[in-house]
Amino acid sequence: MYKATLTTDCTCLAIDEDGEGILNENGEAVLADRCREGECWDYQVEDVNEGFLPMWTEKVGISKTDLVDVASESTRWTREPFRAITQVENILAVLYFGNQYTLDFTLDGTSLSVVRYSHDEPTGASFTIKPYKA
Repeated sequence: MYKATLTTDCTCLAIDEDGEGILNENGEAVLADRCREGECWDYQVEDVNEGFLPMWTEKVGISKTDLVDVASESTRWTREPFRAITQVENILAVLYFGNQYTLDFTLDGTSLSVVRYSHDEPTGASFTIKPYKA
């Protein structure tokens, strides 16, 4: 079983215009206001897109341009169902949700699932991702 996490919860350090880390009055590193724009966000996306998802596509015999079915029976605070047919390379775009969320990916054999946590989904919305069959 393999796992990966992508989160907008800030783990990035704030830097000044010279690229130096900013410290607070206690000499501790200051976290950046937003993490979706910055190196650590980019590294998380790269880990999922270049490491995690290719493991899955290899196991199921598809490429990053092949279509997949992303589905959930209950999303958002309204618990509405969700379904999207998209290319593997667009999976993250389909799962993005507002400004703050966490995506927990699990690859178990050939089964790929994602749990998305957000303000509207505090207990998580579970998604399955499967190769699309017309």
